[in-house]
Amino acid sequence: MKFPIRKSGNYYLKNNKREFEDINESDKDLYKAVSVLASKNILNGKTEGIYGVDDTVTRGEAITMFSKLLNLENTDGDDVDFDDVSNSDWYYYYVSEGKKNNILKGYDDNTFRANNIMTRQEFVGVLGQIMENRLGYAVSEDYSNLSVYEDNREIALWAKKYVSLLEKENMNIWDKLYEPKKPITRGEAAILLYRTYMLIE
Repeated sequence: MKFPIRKSGNYYLKNNKREFEDINESDKDLYKAVSVLASKNILNGKTEGIYGVDDTVTRGEAITMFSKLLNLENTDGDDVDFDDVSNSDWYYYYVSEGKKNNILKGYDDNTFRANNIMTRQEFVGVLGQIMENRLGYAVSEDYSNLSVYEDNREIALWAKKYVSLLEKENMNIWDKLYEPKKPITRGEAAILLYRTYMLIE
């Protein structure tokens, strides 16, 4: 690789590859997604060396993932006025940036509820909004492509256009049953985030 450098001195290329004990190359999609996103610091493990593939994703974790995906993590921490978010919370700055950029909204009682678990349709809904509002993808109210899922009627009306958009772009990862209200796992989230990351790149 060649890099144009205007100043003299010593320069080093750092390899930030990260490995997790609970992920191996036999699951190619998951391995690639986590490897790439972890190297970009978009994803972190639950503990040292453990990604936590089957663990669920909280709203606090999700807003952190989305903010890092969009490179929004540099913030002064303004505009966080949720009653249940304080500046001592680890996700405080990500909530600030997420709110500022309308990534993940709070509830009517002015709470963010960072420990609430994200469902599949909620997580996909945010990714769909990112694709629509930031990447210029057109959404449609033609949901006919959702007929591939036997339980498509269980998908909330507000989420259907985004689930349909991801289906159109071959980004969804479930077969036959979508189970929209089922908590999304960190493994599933990683693959969806990676596919969105590739659209951004």
